[in-house]
Amino acid sequence: MLYKKVQIMICKNRFLKKIIGKKDNYIVLRLVNENDKKRSFEAHFDNYIETFYIPLLIPKNLKRIDGTRKNLNGDLYFWEKARKMPKNILSHIISKGFFQNFLTQQILKNCFLGKFKTIRVNLGDILEFKGFTTLHYNSPVSSEHRSLVIHNTMPFHANRIAKLIDNYSRIRVRKK
Repeated sequence: MLYKKVQIMICKNRFLKKIIGKKDNYIVLRLVNENDKKRSFEAHFDNYIETFYIPLLIPKNLKRIDGTRKNLNGDLYFWEKARKMPKNILSHIISKGFFQNFLTQQILKNCFLGKFKTIRVNLGDILEFKGFTTLHYNSPVSSEHRSLVIHNTMPFHANRIAKLIDNYSRIRVRKK
């Protein structure tokens, strides 16, 4: 029900209407707060080729960590083309499994942060990227952070395994 209301509201904006006019899209209203430690640095690939990120509320305050001031506003970090476009569902599963497990996440944190570019977004920005091949995550936040994320064009959409992966991802997001 909320999904339909959001979709109707978005359709009032011409640009956003073009984005969600495609049949296979997935709209996420994302809320992250200071206590959501699991949501920060959870590098992942999306299950959709195209991702639009629209910040709705961004924390502005700085916080002291280890004696230094850090801006904990949920900046986005991207490693573009971290993987090639998977040619089939098996290569998609293998590469997601490789990059999105606990051990690799720790290695990425400790050895490969230089591969990621920081994108600082402001209210009113619409960031578009290829979430299917771009490994991405967000930094921690000092207070509530809200965003609208629109995913378009799911490859292998006719494949049952791809649908299971997408359903699992949706359930994981809801539980956090």
